Amino acid sequence: MNFVAAANRDVAWATAVPPVKNGLPSYILHTADGGATWRVQYAATIAPGFLNWIAAANEKVAYATGGVTEGVGESAVSLEDGRIFRTMDGGAHWEQTPNPGRPVISIHPVSEYEAWAVGKESSILRTYDAGATWQDLSIGMGMDINAVFTFDGREVWLVGDEAFINHTANGQAAPNAVVWENQQPPDDMEGNPWFMDVSFVTSQEGWITGIATRGVQDGVILHTTDGGATWRVQPHPAQGDLWHLSMVCGR
Repeated sequence: MNFVAAANRDVAWATAVPPVKNGLPSYILHTADGGATWRVQYAATIAPGFLNWIAAANEKVAYATGGVTEGVGESAVSLEDGRIFRTMDGGAHWEQTPNPGRPVISIHPVSEYEAWAVGKESSILRTYDAGATWQDLSIGMGMDINAVFTFDGREVWLVGDEAFINHTANGQAAPNAVVWENQQPPDDMEGNPWFMDVSFVTSQEGWITGIATRGVQDGVILHTTDGGATWRVQPHPAQGDLWHLSMVCGR
């Protein structure tokens, strides 16, 4: 199992992936009873890669991303263009959207038709038609952007490699008019981790998870209560990397 995304307390999707570079398909699994039972909805062959991320807009609409990997243990797609799959009917049918033209790592749907996707080489994509077409908002900074979060498509947060955090308050502007600002990680954070996921419960309070790099022993959790103007490290008992997080309520 590589990733899980819940639409509500009963409906959720997950991706199950094979060992890399063996040509076997990745599977999209679905539950409608809170995880009591799961069934396979779709098999996607991305040799030699896998499905990397899945996200739900509601109980009918979900997106999955994946791509060709650069080696065993790689978490992200290579520089080859990524793949984006979607369902609009609860998973009865899955289809690949037109090629986004960028190496996509993850996706975050805002609504049935609006979604944001991010990936390699600072790729940022936005769709207003359920992936039929993608607008390119990439910022050309070079590092991988691993996750994106937004409530409404207006305020958007990005996180990625080399302790990268970025934010915009005008995400619905034209692609060349979106203004991004860098948000600084805390000074007392150890090392320079790769941030892998970001999620907010309000426009002010959110968290980031990251994985250890360059001699840092364990992963990191950051927390903000002011929309990312300041972030602080939260201690945790886990040993090893922290890849993803999910919010289930306001606290």
